[in-house]
Amino acid sequence: MGSEGGFMKPSFEQGILFDRNVVELKAKLDHDEMQRLIEGFNLVYGIAKGKVKRTASVLLNLVVSGVSITAAPAAKTDDCFKVGDGVFAYRDQDFDRWLPATVPAVGAGNASTFEFEIDLNFQEIVEAHLGTKGSIDELKKALIENGKCWSPKQIDKLIRNCENGDNPLKLRTDGYANFFFIDIGGGVFAVSAYRFSDGWDMYVYEFADTNRWRVEDRVSFRN
Repeated sequence: MGSEGGFMKPSFEQGILFDRNVVELKAKLDHDEMQRLIEGFNLVYGIAKGKVKRTASVLLNLVVSGVSITAAPAAKTDDCFKVGDGVFAYRDQDFDRWLPATVPAVGAGNASTFEFEIDLNFQEIVEAHLGTKGSIDELKKALIENGKCWSPKQIDKLIRNCENGDNPLKLRTDGYANFFFIDIGGGVFAVSAYRFSDGWDMYVYEFADTNRWRVEDRVSFRN
């Protein structure tokens, strides 16, 4: 067992040999788990070296698609993700700072959820989903024109339904993030929802935020 061209080969008894260094695994992995670990490393290595093109097929994996989403009427921003009824435990104050007092109506449609292959920022998530690269402004425009954005009220309803056992979009409920993009008068923001033991924590981010989000997180797009 060894490495060829910088890529790893598995040894299911001895661990991983890479550039003459042995990485001791802390937990015993079965064949499939070891293979996934190695495939993940090779993907990241290939992207870093330019050997693998960053495309939707390698950066986002489909979890579920074709989920029907009902229309949402215009709503008061402070009525979205309201804390106090046992569903939402925390609401980012930037919702009220950055969004207008009333958010616009959004029509019905379908939605899909994806999980990440590697840690990604918002720009990379959108580039992967749309299959195109672009500037921050170009990607925001593309999200809007392709009908990918949600109403905060639709997200609110999804989460309330999830609390009642109805979770068709396969939102994570184990402390990892679920991301959505919202369009407020041409300004695109990202919303994250985390389910903790005391309820859901809701945050809003500017689209240009460069934080990289963990591979365990998920993103849901309309249409």
